[in-house]
Amino acid sequence: MHIKEIFAAVSYTTPGKWLLEKRLHNAKHLLSHLGKTVAEAAYESGFENVSHFSRAYKKRFDTSPATMLQKKLKESPL
Repeated sequence: MHIKEIFAAVSYTTPGKWLLEKRLHNAKHLLSHLGKTVAEAAYESGFENVSHFSRAYKKRFDTSPATMLQKKLKESPL
């Protein structure tokens, strides 16, 4: 049994999908709680391309990172 098969049996996903999920949740935290820009959140979460990050984020969370950041900025007091 290969490590990928063991990982999938234990976590019910592939290592790549697991890592992507962790990176996206980290980026969401950076955007919503630490006020990072979209580019900062992308790079600090391990994405090398902001466009790829934005597409993956929108696919996972049904909103773009820029839209989520704008919404968060409107909600936070000055």
